[in-house]
Amino acid sequence: MIADEDSRLRGVGGEIQLILLEFAFSFKEINRVTAPAASDNKIACRTLESVGYKKYFVKINEFPLKSGEKCDVNGYRMLRDEWNERKQDLKYSLEYIHIS
Repeated sequence: MIADEDSRLRGVGGEIQLILLEFAFSFKEINRVTAPAASDNKIACRTLESVGYKKYFVKINEFPLKSGEKCDVNGYRMLRDEWNERKQDLKYSLEYIHIS
C-alpha cells in the first residue's frame, strides 16, 4: 500500500514489486512469491498483473472494508521460473531502478 496519495499512479508500486521479487528470488530456497490484493483494489491488482504475477485464487468475502462490508481477495503468485523469464523482458526496467 502506498499511503502518500501524491505517490500513487506513478509506477512506484510496480518498482517495489520488482525489487521485492529480485530480492526474494536471490534466496535459492524461495521458489514462489505470493501477494494478496483486495479485488476492489483494481490498481493493486493491475500492478501485480503488470509485473507478471498470476492470479491463482479468489477468497470470497474475506477482506473487511471500512463500511463493515467484506470484499473478495485475489491471491497472486510468481514462480521462480516465471520470474527468470519475466526478468529478461524487464531488463531495462531493472537496470533503471538499479537491480541486476
